[in-house]
Amino acid sequence: MKLHVRWSPIVIGISALVVGLLRLELGNQAALTEVLWAEDGLFPLCVRAHDPISCTFEPFAGYLLFVPRLGAILLATLPISLWPFGAAFLTMVITGLLSGAIYSALKSFGLSMFGSSAAALAYVLLPITGLEVIAGVGSLNAPLLIASAVLVVAVPRPSCWPPAVPILLLVTALTIPTAVVLAPFIALNWMWRRIESKVAVIWLAALSIGLLAQATVVLLAVDRRDMDLSITSMGNWVRGLLDSVLSLVPGLSLGDVSLTPFTVLRPFPYLAWLLVGLLAITSVLGVIHGRNSPRKSIAAQLVLLALPISLIPSLSGTFSFRYFVAPVTLLVIALLVLIDKRLERLSHLKVTVGSVLLALLWMTSFPASGLRSSPAPAWSAELDRVSAECQAGQVTWVEITLTPAWPPEGAELTELNQPRLRCISLTG
Repeated sequence: MKLHVRWSPIVIGISALVVGLLRLELGNQAALTEVLWAEDGLFPLCVRAHDPISCTFEPFAGYLLFVPRLGAILLATLPISLWPFGAAFLTMVITGLLSGAIYSALKSFGLSMFGSSAAALAYVLLPITGLEVIAGVGSLNAPLLIASAVLVVAVPRPSCWPPAVPILLLVTALTIPTAVVLAPFIALNWMWRRIESKVAVIWLAALSIGLLAQATVVLLAVDRRDMDLSITSMGNWVRGLLDSVLSLVPGLSLGDVSLTPFTVLRPFPYLAWLLVGLLAITSVLGVIHGRNSPRKSIAAQLVLLALPISLIPSLSGTFSFRYFVAPVTLLVIALLVLIDKRLERLSHLKVTVGSVLLALLWMTSFPASGLRSSPAPAWSAELDRVSAECQAGQVTWVEITLTPAWPPEGAELTELNQPRLRCISLTG
């Protein structure tokens, strides 16, 4: 038993790491060596050009991205030619740790090994994850939110390491302001006596410290992000959520969808509102009636969390499927929590056959998308270009272009967020 408890989360973590790197590699064999994705390159460039402290607390897109910024400090110590692989590997190591934490929490709560494992690996396996976020340092806010949500509502047993949850909440809040939605659920589980008063205070304090720092950065940021609570943004939210959920159905495509950062969605708006309404109503009822049924309560709370987690970034006025990766994952984990008892009663043969069939159906969606895995430009070619530029002219700085042809023309970036490199750094 001790061996199982000790090694299972490690196996889950390693599995998540391997799956993430494999999906990127299958999307494009050059991805791990040639694709340096947007912020994954921008942040270590900042460290090379300035200093780690200033870069760590520099806002990006109007808020603080603590974990990606810390990761950039590690990446900046590597030879610059290794940054693509370093970014992907670091991302999947952190994702693996979070997957192991999700497994431990759900297993200690009483889920079966299969249910806990499937929930812990859902993020790295789902089709939507491969569109933009797989193995991306800048997208670590998604697994952080997922792990925080699961550990808050599926309250870990006392045998778990006590500082784990408050540390996770602090780090998540410092990385993404959306973590504010976790606070009411901590209070709810304290009211239900699932969390002791002392534990609830510690969790809320850790979350509040992170959110206070985040709020300070948001208010003082030069590149402030305005939130647009309008019919258009709400429409994009519900349509995006519908299409993201439909990504779970193999081969099904509704509406006119373009997988770019400026996606235009036209899938059945009334059906989209119906989906959101049903999720909201059933989850609220589930929370109310699930007070004395922990599994129903966990599932309902995860569904209820998925809604604001997808809504808040959607109010920024732009659309991207990366906003819906964490919510869809939480919906899948909620479903696994609900059906876990039934799955546990099935024979190993039926579970294996079902898993194989599902894997075959999702097989075409397993490799990372062309958008995420195709070099644009190839990192080695970009390094050759800027190296030649440094050698040919009397220049000290060179401009770097990152995948996917980023930053776009006309992008307004602060001084510390400029994709520039000192020529002398090319030897590092």
